[in-house]
Amino acid sequence: YPLVWVMRYSVFRYDGYSQPIWVGIENFVHAFTDDSSFWESVFNTFVFAFGKLAVELPLSLALAYLLNKKIRGRNLFRTVYFLPSVISVAIVGIVFFYLFNAYNGVVNGWLMQTGLVNARISWFSNKWTALLVAAIASIWQNFGINMIFFLTGLQSIPNEMYESCDLDGASEWNKFYHITLPMLGPVLVVIIMNALLGSLKVTDLI
Repeated sequence: YPLVWVMRYSVFRYDGYSQPIWVGIENFVHAFTDDSSFWESVFNTFVFAFGKLAVELPLSLALAYLLNKKIRGRNLFRTVYFLPSVISVAIVGIVFFYLFNAYNGVVNGWLMQTGLVNARISWFSNKWTALLVAAIASIWQNFGINMIFFLTGLQSIPNEMYESCDLDGASEWNKFYHITLPMLGPVLVVIIMNALLGSLKVTDLI
């Protein structure tokens, strides 16, 4: 029903409260031929999605690989890294808005205190810095859930394969490249698809 509702109103000129006016495909023609902001928005969305995932997925995989080993406190680290995933997106957006506030933000204060910058940075008045902050916030919130998915895949790999590699004197990198990554293939495809779809339709955080 929501999909039908959206498609219905796509052929009307409608501002949400006045009487809808039938325009046919005029909205689509305008978006694809006359509206430069539409294409800029599409471009920004893809930059955000692929830039974010280029950091988020390797980070999630690396942490999952480390936390799959028998290290002290690994359950605590798993919980801590997963916790941002259960926080409301609205709260995450507000927290990062105040962290990167131009006048009294913690980040600007730290950068000036350490001497890395001489003047406060207005993070949200420039497209690229605003996209950077949004990407950092999204990575912080979502890398934990992807880490859990990777952990699930890692724990399904038979330990006998690693033991055979140890007997042959294989290095950690060889084990990771020749066993871990190929065995993670099916899980990796699902994780990439979910992460990409979630990143492309992000609107609530922005």
